[in-house]
Amino acid sequence: MRSDREWMYQRLDGRWLSATFVEKVEEFIEFACAHDNILVDGKLKCPCKKCMCISYLDIDTIKLHLYKRGFRPFYYQWSYHGEEYVEDVPQSSTHMPSVVRTCRKAVHKFVDERSKMTWERYESIKNSRETQEETAAGDNQVFLQAVGGWTEKGTVYGLGSAAQHFYERPTPIHSTASATKYHNLENKVDQLESERQRMQTQLEEQNRMILALKNMIEAQGFN
Repeated sequence: MRSDREWMYQRLDGRWLSATFVEKVEEFIEFACAHDNILVDGKLKCPCKKCMCISYLDIDTIKLHLYKRGFRPFYYQWSYHGEEYVEDVPQSSTHMPSVVRTCRKAVHKFVDERSKMTWERYESIKNSRETQEETAAGDNQVFLQAVGGWTEKGTVYGLGSAAQHFYERPTPIHSTASATKYHNLENKVDQLESERQRMQTQLEEQNRMILALKNMIEAQGFN
């Protein structure tokens, strides 16, 4: 983690918005606006926790979002705001995000409960390896295992979409169980459609019978 960007996750000073955070947000906006290639009609991608660098918003709205919600997790590399991606590999050779790794401070303060659990699981898996050489060789895979691998959205916890720079995403494989479930659903749909057609036929037959009775009554002169 870049030490000069720790402010990004120190939004509050007690109960109040940190003056340093407000000042640094201004610097962040200035940095982003200096890159014309990422501006769209004068708008930037909002990096707050909710927008997650997806929505394009005007500058003032982005500031308000950051003041209220803070930055999206682990956004030390401003890749959506004009900063070129630079691989930051810690000395241990693992790609464990620094926002998780550097939580091992004297106060043992983690950014959230999941980061703490990730670190503990990482350490547990790493320590269970038979040799240090084996650990070093597979350190990156240890982290991937600790976080639970790839998500369905194509991200890795702590790395987000940047995971593609470190790991090769496996090709999804449709399991036999999934195929069977899909086949069963298809059969169920076919059964429901057949039942609908049968009921439709019955309804049409009943309507014909009602119409025939009405015609018979009218023919006999009953009102």
